[in-house]
Amino acid sequence: MAKITVRRIVALSLARASVRFPRARLPFAIDAHPLGVSASQDPASAKADEEKKDWTHAYAEDLQTDIYTEVNADPKATVHSTEWRKIMRGDPVEINPSVGSGLKIMTVDEWTSRWKRNDRFPECLACGGTATKEHHFMQTWCRGKKQFESETLCMDCHMFSWRSYSDPDFMLPEEYDKVRWEKMVRDKAAADGVARA
Repeated sequence: MAKITVRRIVALSLARASVRFPRARLPFAIDAHPLGVSASQDPASAKADEEKKDWTHAYAEDLQTDIYTEVNADPKATVHSTEWRKIMRGDPVEINPSVGSGLKIMTVDEWTSRWKRNDRFPECLACGGTATKEHHFMQTWCRGKKQFESETLCMDCHMFSWRSYSDPDFMLPEEYDKVRWEKMVRDKAAADGVARA
């Protein structure tokens, strides 16, 4: 990551100094424009366009594969699964700390009163209703690739709708490093084998 930052700093300083070198003679690589715009596009207008964009649902745009969906009677996400079982049995659950303290027997509506609706995926996968509330959402972006999980509870049929997505070549930083190090070890072993032969 530091390499990219250094490259962009060098590219910026070269652009400000108006020094021109043939690309083949440079001892380093110059990345594209630091704001990710083409040279013909004004950086100020590109930045203004980026600031205007609504990033709320960007995780669900430009999907490369299908979204995995699942309908369950119990939450698939571990968050709230214990409380859900207690509510279904009529046992007391812990009160939200922002409201008070202690335990209370609650209805489903009372327990979910602070949950928000997911406007990107408002429909229930079981009954098709739109009276849903999201209790679990997680998104991860790494090197321009994305993955997300979303689970909503339908207030009409009390079924959970699970949606998840991952770009086909999505890797977490530690997976990226593992691949890089394994390739480095293979290359070194191959070079040592050639040197011994």
